[in-house]
Parts: sequence; C-alpha cells; structure tokens
Amino acid sequence: MWEFLKRILTDDKGIVTLLTLEDNDPGRAETFVVKKSSVIWSMIIVVTFSLGVVSLFYFLTPLSTIHQQQMDAAFRSEVIEISERVAALQDSLRARDVQLNDLKNFVRNVPDTTFNVLSGTRGTARYSDQSMSASSIEIPSYEMLSRYKIMNNTSIGSNSGFNPAVPMKGRLTQGYSADRGHFGIDISADEGTQFRAVEEGVVLYTEWTINYGYVIILQHNSGYASVYKHAASLVKDQGDVALKGSLLGNIGNSGVLSSGSHLHIEIWENGMPSDPLFFIDL
Repeated sequence: MWEFLKRILTDDKGIVTLLTLEDNDPGRAETFVVKKSSVIWSMIIVVTFSLGVVSLFYFLTPLSTIHQQQMDAAFRSEVIEISERVAALQDSLRARDVQLNDLKNFVRNVPDTTFNVLSGTRGTARYSDQSMSASSIEIPSYEMLSRYKIMNNTSIGSNSGFNPAVPMKGRLTQGYSADRGHFGIDISADEGTQFRAVEEGVVLYTEWTINYGYVIILQHNSGYASVYKHAASLVKDQGDVALKGSLLGNIGNSGVLSSGSHLHIEIWENGMPSDPLFFIDL
C-alpha cells in the first residue's frame, strides 16, 4: 500500500494506470487510471475526517473534562507554590525592615558617650559620661545576653564565622555599657584618621545626623551588622559592597554629642547589640 502511494506521489506525469486481475478468472482484467491530484485530495479528506471524529469524541465525552481537571490541578499546584514563596519572601523582607528600623532608631535617638581629648596629647583622653540610669532604658536583657555569651562561649569570634578586624588604630576610651545606653566602644585618634570595614558586607545605611555626624551601617553574613558613628566623611554609599578592611571614611569630632575626635563602633547580632570587644582585639 505504501509503495503504491509512493509510486503515485513520485510519478512525474501524475497519472498511474492500475491493472487488476481476478484469481478465479485470470483472463478477466480491469484497468483503472489513478491521478496524483485525486490521491492527494483523498488523503486530505481522510485526515480531515479523522481529526473531526477525534475532536467530536474529545468534546462530547467526559475525556475533555478529565483532561481539563488535570491541567487545572497542575496549574493550581504551581500557583500555590509560587504564593508560598512570595509569602516567605515578604516575611523575610518585613523582618529585615524591622531590624533596619530598629537600628535607625538607635542611631538617631540613643545618646552616645562624649569625651574631651586634651590638645597636644594623642594617647591621653579625658571623658565624661552622660548620665543615664538603668531604669530609663528598659533593655537589661542586652547585658544579660552578653553575660550568657561569655558563660557559654557561643556566637563569639570564630565560633560564629564572624571574625571582624580592628577598624583603625587608636586608644580605647569608652567600653560597652547597655545600662547607660552605650551600645558600642569608643576609639580615639587624630582627626582625619581612616577607619575600615571590620568584615565583608553591604552598606545598609548612610546618613548625616546632628548627634553623631556621618553614620554608616554594614550588613554582614550570619545576621551581624556593624555601626560606625562620628565620621567626618564617608567614601561608601548605600548599596555598595565593602570587603574586609575596605576604607569606609575618616573620623573626626563630628556630631553634637562628640567633644573629641573618635570613632564609635557597634556590633549587632540579629537585631541585638553585642560588646564589640567580644569580637575585636584592640
């Protein structure tokens, strides 16, 4: 059959004569003339009729409903999976926004420690704390958290994968004290001294504040963030990537709460302040 159709379709003249013989009567023969165009039209009609029958069978029987239900179920599963991913991403973004807003509020509102650097003496510092009673700051859990870290030796230094470097050379003039609202340490040095990123991260926030001069916040891995206050100038903008040891800016006597050239640095872990001396060896 296929050879016959091939012969008809490949014939140059487009006409094939078909001779038929009967087994019982070999002398009786009939001749048929088959045209190429007729065969092609016959094939088109047969294919069209077959497609019509299949289409009617599909739409007039429950087969179409079953197929549509399967497609709807697959599409519904994809939509549910995408919705769950979007919800998880939104929750993550909301948590990050809350953490960033908390950091911004502390940067803007929490008083810092001021001190006076005697003229002509680089290593000697005289400082006076702004009085803040423990009752005026309702965060005694911060200090308890720090003691817990000391006793259990967790999330400190190399144990957490967060190993910050010293931001600059200078003299420690004030330590960490959550009771007085001093959530970092102060390092004094000459005006214009460069300070650098303690660890690789992304610049999350930069702003000039009246109290603290230029402030820059870096977001690091494992939920850590570092805050730098009292900068006279910055070389990084929000969104920039800072490698460990990258230059961030120069310190100075900037901000109304500063009475001497120094850098105030804070280390935050998952939205909670930690003593930078747990991580930095001055």
